Amino acid sequence: CDVLSIQVIKQELATASVEEQQLLNISEDNSFIREVFLLGDQQPLVKARVVAPIRSYLQFKNTLDNLGEKPIGETLLYTQAYTRSPFQYTRIQDNLARRSVFDLQSYPIMVQEKFLF
Repeated sequence: CDVLSIQVIKQELATASVEEQQLLNISEDNSFIREVFLLGDQQPLVKARVVAPIRSYLQFKNTLDNLGEKPIGETLLYTQAYTRSPFQYTRIQDNLARRSVFDLQSYPIMVQEKFLF
């Protein structure tokens, strides 16, 4: 594709799924949750979901609140030292999905990507 862009579906403080809470070792109802489509030439290629526990959200609040249509990787995740857990792969409605947890100085952020092709 010639043009990659982000379309925000939602961005809010909400409850992460039970599975996400287990993965992040949290039990809270106010995690930062962001869902977006990655578009290639205006066609959805990837549906992504980001979950940041409240303490991670508060640490990076200004950046997360101002992501707009910018990718989180280039804006936050890859701009500083981090470790990343191994990918976990699954199928969701005949689409491949993967997720991993970034650890940014002991502040975890989960990223899940569902490939739509």
